[in-house]
Amino acid sequence: MKKIQSEKVQTTEEWLRNYSLESLKLTLEHLMKEGNVISDSRNGVEEVEFTEETVTDFESRLSEVIELYQQRIQWLLKDSRKVFGLVKGTKVGLVVDVSDMNYKPRLLDFQKDLLCLIDEQLCYKKQLYCLSFGTEISPLWESPKTINVHVLHEARQWVQQLAPGGGCNLLKALKHVFTMKKLNSLVIIVGSCTDQPLEILADYAQQCMLGRKLLAHVVIYDCSSPAALAVLKNLAELVRGRYHCYSSKGEISDSSDLYLLLQECQKAKDLLKSIKQNFQRRIGGSLTSRIADVSTEFANTATSSFLPKPPKHEGPLVIQTPCFLAKTSTDWLKTNGLKAKKLNLYQVLAPNAFSPVEEFVPILQKTVSSTLHEASDGDLFLLFFFFSLYCYIFPTKLVLYEIMKSCRL
Repeated sequence: MKKIQSEKVQTTEEWLRNYSLESLKLTLEHLMKEGNVISDSRNGVEEVEFTEETVTDFESRLSEVIELYQQRIQWLLKDSRKVFGLVKGTKVGLVVDVSDMNYKPRLLDFQKDLLCLIDEQLCYKKQLYCLSFGTEISPLWESPKTINVHVLHEARQWVQQLAPGGGCNLLKALKHVFTMKKLNSLVIIVGSCTDQPLEILADYAQQCMLGRKLLAHVVIYDCSSPAALAVLKNLAELVRGRYHCYSSKGEISDSSDLYLLLQECQKAKDLLKSIKQNFQRRIGGSLTSRIADVSTEFANTATSSFLPKPPKHEGPLVIQTPCFLAKTSTDWLKTNGLKAKKLNLYQVLAPNAFSPVEEFVPILQKTVSSTLHEASDGDLFLLFFFFSLYCYIFPTKLVLYEIMKSCRL
């Protein structure tokens, strides 16, 4: 782990292929295979019996691998790896955001960190391409350059001449750098909120990276905006890349490499704690554990199992059938329509109707029968309003209107 050459350095995902608990056969399932199942004659409970040497050796190996994980974590948190993470690939495109560098001490710290990145990691690559962006983009070269002393000198001078550049037009920078087909790794360093939303950036990046073996490494540099952190972290995950968050305030760095490593380290600690709590020492140099207490399921526990569970999560699954039968709208309205519910105009007015009254209607030149409403003034007004509205909609029914007038409504 002390070697810096890019071809020998592995990401945590690659490193864990050889040093995970599963690869080292340090899971509880592997331990259980080393024991013998016995039955307790007193209560009939099945137990697993191990030699003391087997359990002690397993605990010792677990302690060693935990120490190994902690050593790698410390290695990842040193020098330029602490600020920018572990840069993979041999032909690297360096895309740098200078939009939030108006504060001079912040700019000087950023330039110092970039110089360390060049001297500690980028100098061992085969090719390099540099681009800064703010509102506009500013490439150092027209195409990627093969690494040599002269190219590294130009890159260092370029870093020292960086200046604030207004907004954070990441989309424009991506459009330019994706035209460099020779690159196999892209390091995007952003320190402020991007001008474009996540959806636009992710959609464009996914289209441009389709079919290309291009590693995306997104670095969130000393950014205090939670929105920017969320956008850039999600962008890295959507393009199946890696992310690294750095804060100069002494906060613990967050990155893809550290997350996987801390997760594996915690699994090892939980397993060691479980063994110490559940195994009981017997006279004669053997150790036993109840199968019900220590299960092989512990070794295969998914990360999601540690998340909060909904209410009654452990209860039996209950499938409820719908309380109504499937019907067409026509059939459903026969039961639930206005007519079925007696909510049309005539059904509302019917309870308030009384015996008809005969009077002479001048416009008809004859006596006609009508209905006299003898309720309150409010009810009379409501009745008159509905009939007036009806006559307005259907002007051919003006005769009805005259009937209403003649009936003192």
